[in-house]
Amino acid sequence: AAVQEKLRPIVLRIGTLKKDKDTDHSAQIAALERAAEPLRAQLRALPMRVGRYTWLACERHLHDLEEGAARGLWFDEKRANVAVKFFSLLTHNKGQWAGKPLTLEPWQQFFIACLFGWKRANGTRRFRESYLEVARKNGKSTVGSGVCLELLVLDGEAGAEVYTAATKKEQA
Repeated sequence: AAVQEKLRPIVLRIGTLKKDKDTDHSAQIAALERAAEPLRAQLRALPMRVGRYTWLACERHLHDLEEGAARGLWFDEKRANVAVKFFSLLTHNKGQWAGKPLTLEPWQQFFIACLFGWKRANGTRRFRESYLEVARKNGKSTVGSGVCLELLVLDGEAGAEVYTAATKKEQA
């Protein structure tokens, strides 16, 4: 019960951005597969130091880099990098780091890159919803607010709307 009490999830529902035409991304996928090989080897060589679901998310990412094209999936490395770099434009707004730029931890970078980088064959985002659950004081609100800002500012959707909700008035 004590562990469950420390875990506060954030659910992000993400809309879609449709492209007008289909594009052949096979060259990009091949380049990404070559570039991902050193990372793939490092991840597989590491002892299991993360939770089971985190490990499975990494494995899914690597597997989809290799075989996702057959299912109409591709990883837009440029969009993923833009999404991660966007956070460095944001600053902390209170506490000892107030006014200093945000620096995402590696797990946060992976989460953001996967969320915004994976696309379907028609150019829409693969993930429209995400679920992030980490212990207290690990940046859920920071990541959630950054994702909301990114959807409002950089998503290219006219009249974008982002909604947030909380289970308690104090959290809202």
